[in-house]
Amino acid sequence: MKEKKNYEEYIPENEETRSWFKVSSNRKKIWNIELWLLEELKKICKKHNIRYFADWWTLLWAIRHKWFIPRDDDIDLVMFREDYEKFRKIAQKELPSHIKLAKYHQWFSKLININTAALWYENWRDKDFIGGIRIDIFPIDYASKSKIINKIKSFILLFLRAILVSQKCYWFLNTMEKKKKIFVSPLKFIFKKINTSKIYNLHEKIAKKVFFKSKNVYSAGFVYRYFPAFIYEKAHNINFENTTICIPNWYDVYLKTSYWDYMKPIIYQWWHSCRYSTEISYTDIIKWFNKSKSNEENYNNCKSLFLL
Repeated sequence: MKEKKNYEEYIPENEETRSWFKVSSNRKKIWNIELWLLEELKKICKKHNIRYFADWWTLLWAIRHKWFIPRDDDIDLVMFREDYEKFRKIAQKELPSHIKLAKYHQWFSKLININTAALWYENWRDKDFIGGIRIDIFPIDYASKSKIINKIKSFILLFLRAILVSQKCYWFLNTMEKKKKIFVSPLKFIFKKINTSKIYNLHEKIAKKVFFKSKNVYSAGFVYRYFPAFIYEKAHNINFENTTICIPNWYDVYLKTSYWDYMKPIIYQWWHSCRYSTEISYTDIIKWFNKSKSNEENYNNCKSLFLL
């Protein structure tokens, strides 16, 4: 009897070369889980009239190639703040039991298959960390007419995020990049006793507050990017792998703002610093970790469990 997979197969899992990049069978297994998560999200969005859009590199490659970025391991989506909060409330009730919607460092969400593993090098010691294969969902908010107010707001929000990251990420200082160590270590020490939920609540209040509202929106990703609101007024579905994904009608304005000559490929390889398993839950893998050992030692001991 054929063993049942922990996901549906939307794309064939044969190894192939896409453009310049060799795509392994293992990477396609990860993509299949993410496409499954995307389908579950689309069901809820369609049922409850919730708007979502492909974002960042996902949008770029959906337009340019109709498939995943060969070097990537997630899907990036955005929703207007009101849709984002509506989705969060509804999804908790309607998602299948194997899928969980979790906040990542509090300011954006991840739709996660909890029967899988995606263990980030810096996060696995966090008791609240949910480390399954996922897709990312970012809220987008309106900006102010004042560029000065926008800059001040962005600076405050980025500072609050840095505090949240410093408290939620359990980096080993001896293996951390020097530039991160200089910045993260003092924050971790200064704010070690602070209530992170209060920091998050403050972050959300500031993110939603708009003085002198303009016709622009900004994306609440890792880097604040401002775009004209008309980009998202209308949207449509396009083919993406063997399914569809929603994109804004004025994607050309967005992509030119973000990437300039976006149809010209940039050849380089990159992969998140993550260990994956499509068959074993992150909770089971973490149980086998020895907390007295370094991250690298633990990962090496469990090497056979991961897709590398």
